[in-house]
Amino acid sequence: MSINNKQWLGLPLNLLWGYIAIAVFMTGRRF
Repeated sequence: MSINNKQWLGLPLNLLWGYIAIAVFMTGRRF
């Protein structure tokens, strides 16, 4: 679990992926 904490603390990629997923989901639903 230590690795997970470190990844969340120093991994902006996760946040970016989350934003992309939300955008794709919203676009898919709108389409």
